Amino acid sequence: AVVLSGNNLTGSYTSKVFDAGDVSVWNDLSYVSNIPNVEFLFATDNQADMWKSVDLGVSWSLIKDDYNNGDNNGGTEMVKNSSGNLFILFNQDVWVSNDKGIIWAKVNDDYNGAEGQNGYVLGIDNDNNLIVIEGDQDVWKSTDSGASFTKVSTDFNGGNGNIFGIAVNSSNVVFVVDGAADVWKSSDSGSTWILVKDDYNGANGNDANDMVVDSDNNLYILNVQDVFKSTD
Repeated sequence: AVVLSGNNLTGSYTSKVFDAGDVSVWNDLSYVSNIPNVEFLFATDNQADMWKSVDLGVSWSLIKDDYNNGDNNGGTEMVKNSSGNLFILFNQDVWVSNDKGIIWAKVNDDYNGAEGQNGYVLGIDNDNNLIVIEGDQDVWKSTDSGASFTKVSTDFNGGNGNIFGIAVNSSNVVFVVDGAADVWKSSDSGSTWILVKDDYNGANGNDANDMVVDSDNNLYILNVQDVFKSTD
């Protein structure tokens, strides 16, 4: 077998089972290959370093020191598209990596032009549209992997506070949670929004740190040290 692993990606191979004693031609070759079933976790820290874990977060390895090459330190949010490309929103810039976080390029410098608001959350829907919601609760969408953005909604929650979490379910519905502990949803990639839950935590403070969705479309909100779950 020829095993491609680690740095063993090129070289010469001499068959151990075929020796004709003369120059020969193989007219029919076949191969069997597979991709290892490995789950990766990626994280970026406030030094703009990229980290990777292959054991569900138990141990981490540094894969990129300063992904944005000194263009400030930090990262607001990171998402992955269906091709495995990683995107980082940082203030008003969008960065992309096509090789699992090793090499990064700024795909958009100041996604909202001269408006000046920083993005708070970055989401990606099932059509690979990037969705940014910024400090004035305007919603921006990119259909070309971050190269350009269009404002699709203005102050969608009516001054209800900043957005602190975003998630997209299997039906391509976008959910967000805001600073008033309200949950909103959009079925058209952020153009129109509906309030689906006023005060999700029953007046247990107006806090939310993040939101995720699982494979069964259950929603989870991290609220300081509490976790809230919705099955509907």
